[in-house]
Amino acid sequence: MSTRRTLIAGAAAALLTGRLSARLPAEATESSLRDALRRCVEAWNRHDVPAWAETLTEDVRYSSGVDPYRLLQGRPGVAGQIGELVRTTDLAWDIVRLRMRSDSTATVVVRQTLAWLPKVDGRYARTAESPPAVSRWRYEGSWKLWFFTAHKESALEAMKEDGVE
Repeated sequence: MSTRRTLIAGAAAALLTGRLSARLPAEATESSLRDALRRCVEAWNRHDVPAWAETLTEDVRYSSGVDPYRLLQGRPGVAGQIGELVRTTDLAWDIVRLRMRSDSTATVVVRQTLAWLPKVDGRYARTAESPPAVSRWRYEGSWKLWFFTAHKESALEAMKEDGVE
């Protein structure tokens, strides 16, 4: 058997016997995830679409609370469609639940509030809250958003799938 096959077989055996466990990289902590969420919201609130888009994975899937049947896919598609919202609203995410997973992913349930600009006399023209909204993050050297929905039924379904009800 080749050395490569021996190593693969040994790793598989170690996984099966529990001697080797799947672990998140040391940098993929809850604290670093919370920082990623903060940076995502900060980029949105600077109305910096390119910086906000950098917080997304290349294969991101995104649906809004308005049209849950229109699933946007891929960073260019999401940034192109959501970019106008980034430019014209302020965003607040209050973390409701957070679940780290051993496969370098995490699910974060947030209460999302969008506030439309301009702000006049300290008040926004209009606000909308999406409780709950579900975001899924994947660690790729840094945390990146790979799934988001603010549609209530879709969010509740995702929460159930991910065990964060």
